[in-house]
Amino acid sequence: MSSRRHYERAFEASLQRASVPYVLVDDARRAILEPGARLGLIDPAAPAGGERRLKSFDAVVYGAERHALVEVKGRRVDLRRGGAGRRECWTTLDDIRSLSIWEQLFGEPFEAVLVFMYWLDGPALNAREAGLVRFEGRVYAHRAIRLADYLRELKIRSPRWGTVDLPADAYERVGRTLGGLLARPPGAASQIEAAPAARPGVAAAG
Repeated sequence: MSSRRHYERAFEASLQRASVPYVLVDDARRAILEPGARLGLIDPAAPAGGERRLKSFDAVVYGAERHALVEVKGRRVDLRRGGAGRRECWTTLDDIRSLSIWEQLFGEPFEAVLVFMYWLDGPALNAREAGLVRFEGRVYAHRAIRLADYLRELKIRSPRWGTVDLPADAYERVGRTLGGLLARPPGAASQIEAAPAARPGVAAAG
């Protein structure tokens, strides 16, 4: 656990505190594969015998009826100059491609989900977020977005770097808490407004 970035560690801590069952993919891979082994896929568009690596995701999170294949994306929110800060939700085309393939391989009731963990760097109360988590001296918020919703709403951020993003209105419409997302049937996220910000509550430090 100590070897992973603080965003992933905070995400795991939030699952543990909520008693949500999960499996970390890196831990499972180390237990199953030989040292140095890599996951890969055969690219039909590549020359015969060509292989293109399939990027792994971070965790399988189990809900009551739906389960999430989670890719955690860490983003810093600067609150030191006042205001609520900006929530970045960009990712790479490689992330999108790999998550899409994993979702197809797992099938129902698994679905790919991007979880943006936001480190609120500064006065956390200014962020106007509900359900904050304090971990290792930092405060975090998060948004979970189904891959299907992200694909429907995405826009190109940088063709050169292969990155994509969501417009602000789409982000507000489809972004949920992970628990709220798993409790809803597929396709429901796009019809439900994001929960309004409530009075922030900070979890006790672990």
